[in-house]
Amino acid sequence: MTTKTKKTPQTNLQPAITELHKIYKKANEILFNNELPEDVVITIQSRGKRKGTLGWMYTKPVWEAGEDKELYEINIASEALKRDYFEIITTLIHEMVHVWNAVGEVKDTSRGNSYHNKRFLASAIEAGMEYTHERPHEKIGYSAVTLTKETQNKIKFWGINKEAFAVSRKDLNAGGQAKKKSNIIKWCCPSCDLIMRSSKPNVNVKCIDCDEQLQQAE
Repeated sequence: MTTKTKKTPQTNLQPAITELHKIYKKANEILFNNELPEDVVITIQSRGKRKGTLGWMYTKPVWEAGEDKELYEINIASEALKRDYFEIITTLIHEMVHVWNAVGEVKDTSRGNSYHNKRFLASAIEAGMEYTHERPHEKIGYSAVTLTKETQNKIKFWGINKEAFAVSRKDLNAGGQAKKKSNIIKWCCPSCDLIMRSSKPNVNVKCIDCDEQLQQAE
């Protein structure tokens, strides 16, 4: 009789970081035509109080390598690491779109980098993603992009180790007190940083510079 050996669970982050760099390299080659920097710093950090955040990056290089090389940083939230590997890849490619736009000096977000505008969406679509909702989200815009079926089929041949993403950090900031709701309504331009506040529930205002109808943010 053969005794079945119990599989040892993943207990460190090195395999995950290795796979994230592998995915970055493959995606840069196949989806971005090698237009992103060859080297970036990919970290796994707690999202802290940024509820629901899956990943983020800095729009300027924040790392130095040697005397004259600067590197962009991409972060994957440690609380969201133990997900389906396609979901993690989606998060990484989402952040790669931001890097792509940062390199090309394309401003793809507003409202403190939370609202993803039409420029972000255009770049995401070009990189093999899609937005399946009818309208942009009032707070995060076109952020909720996903991989197209065609892109998913390409990724299946990249040889990614799915078992690398088997450990995640507990979300210690889940729950908490409910935030008191204000009667002030914020209206924002979907293309720039223009913000208007009003206590009136129905307003009809356009941003003259962008020729865009202001949308209710919260």
